[in-house]
Amino acid sequence: MIFFPNTNRMNKAEFGIIGLGVMGANLAANAAEKGISISVYNRSEGIEARVVADFLKDHPGEHIQGHTQLTDFVASLARPRKILIMVPAGAPVDEVIDQLTPFLDRDDSIIDGGNSHYKDTFRRCGSLQKKGMAFFGVGVSGGASGARKGPSMMVGGQQTNYYLIQPILESIAAKDPNGNPCVAYLGPQGCGHFVKMVHNGIEYAEMQLLAEAYVLLKPSLDHDTMAELLSEWNEGLEQSFLLETTINILRKKENGTPLLEKVLDVAASKGTGSWTVQAATELGAPASFTASALFARSFSSLKKKRKQLAALSNAAKTDALITIEALQNAYRWARVLNHHEGLQLIQMASDHYGWDVSLQEITRVWTNGCILASTLVVDISKAISEEDFLQHPMFESTRKNGVPALDTILTEASAQHIAVPCFSNALQYWYTMSSVSLPANLIQAQRDSFGAHTYRRIDRLEDESFTTNWNNTHG
Repeated sequence: MIFFPNTNRMNKAEFGIIGLGVMGANLAANAAEKGISISVYNRSEGIEARVVADFLKDHPGEHIQGHTQLTDFVASLARPRKILIMVPAGAPVDEVIDQLTPFLDRDDSIIDGGNSHYKDTFRRCGSLQKKGMAFFGVGVSGGASGARKGPSMMVGGQQTNYYLIQPILESIAAKDPNGNPCVAYLGPQGCGHFVKMVHNGIEYAEMQLLAEAYVLLKPSLDHDTMAELLSEWNEGLEQSFLLETTINILRKKENGTPLLEKVLDVAASKGTGSWTVQAATELGAPASFTASALFARSFSSLKKKRKQLAALSNAAKTDALITIEALQNAYRWARVLNHHEGLQLIQMASDHYGWDVSLQEITRVWTNGCILASTLVVDISKAISEEDFLQHPMFESTRKNGVPALDTILTEASAQHIAVPCFSNALQYWYTMSSVSLPANLIQAQRDSFGAHTYRRIDRLEDESFTTNWNNTHG
C-alpha cells in the first residue's frame, strides 16, 4: 500500500475521484479549491507510477488524500460513498466498475464523467441498480480549462439518489447568467450521456462552419485582419467560446508567420460525432449538420487522393471575393439551424425513451462552462418552450437575412471552387424543414413497386396502408 496524505489520515473524504488524467486532475483541483475534501486514486503501473505523488506535490495544502491501492481509496471515503470515474470510455470504465463494486455498499454512488456511449450507461445503470447502488452518467463539457474553473455537466441516472451528489456537482460547476450552477439532472439511464453526445455533434458542425468561414475569407484577408474581423463578430450576436478559440489560433505566430498555415489539413475525431449520426439514424431523426461536419473530416483524411484529383480540377475560377456581410448573416442563421437540429434530436430521443427532458434546462446548462457556450445558446434558452424556437420573434430578422445570405455565399463559394458542406447543408435543411410537401411520395411509391413496402394515402385514414401493382399502368 502507498498512501500520500495531504490531510489527516483519519479524515474521511466527501468525494472520490478515480483517474488523474487531464480532466480528472483538473476536476479534483477544482473540488479541493471549493473546500470539498477529496480522495484520489490512480493506478501506479509503468509510466503512471508517480501520477498520484506528482498530483499531490502540485497541490500542497489542499484537502486531498491520494491512493494507489483501491481498497485504501474506498476506505478513505465517507458513507454513502460518492465516486467519480474519469477514465477512457468503453472497456476501461467496465474494468474499474468491476474492480470497485466488491468494496462498495448499498446506496453508494458511482459517477461516470467520461464520454461513454449512452447505451453503455443504460446497461451500467441497470446492473448497479440490482446491487442497490446508484450509477450516474454525467456528460462533462469544457475541456481542461472548464474542468478546472467550472464545467457544464449533464446528469443522467437514478434520480432518487441525485441529492447525494448534487451539492458537490453544483459547487464545482460553472455559473449561468443568473448565477445558477451549469449542472442539472436531465433524466434517467443514459440521458445525460446522450445529451453530451449530441452537444459534441453540434460542436462538430460549429467548428466546421468556422473552418468554412475561414477558407472563404482567406483569398481576401490575412490572418491578422481576419482575426480583427472575427473579434468584431465576437463582440455581438456571434460571441462564442469556439469563435474566441478560432481568433486566438489565427493570431498565433511561429517565427513571425501564422502557425496555422503549418498545420496539416487532416482533422481527426474521437467518436461522438459518428455516435450522434448513428443514434439519429436509429431514431429516424435528421443529423445532417453533424453528418456534414463528420464527413468533412473524413474527406480531409484522404490527403493523397485529394492531391491526385486536384490535378483534374482545372476549370477557371473567378476572382470574386466573398461578401463579408452575407457571410456573417449566413453564419448566424446556420448556427441557429445547427442547434435546432441537435435539440430536435434530443427531444426525439426523449420521446422514444421516456426521459421527459427539458430543452430549456439543457440549453441553460450550456450557457457557460462548455464548448458550446455562446450568446446564441443564451438566446435559445430564453426563447425555447413547447413551441419551436425558430418561430420565436427573437430569430425573425436572423432568418430573413440568413436565407438569402446563404444563397449568396454558396454562389460565391461555387465560383471559387470552395467546398462548404455545412453552409450548403444549412440552406438545404431550411428548405427541407420549411417544405409542406416533399418528393418522398415518389420514394415510397418506388419502395412499394419493387418491395411491396406499402404506402399511405393523403385522401384516406392516416393508419391505412396500401400496395399497388405499379407496373400495371392501365388504371
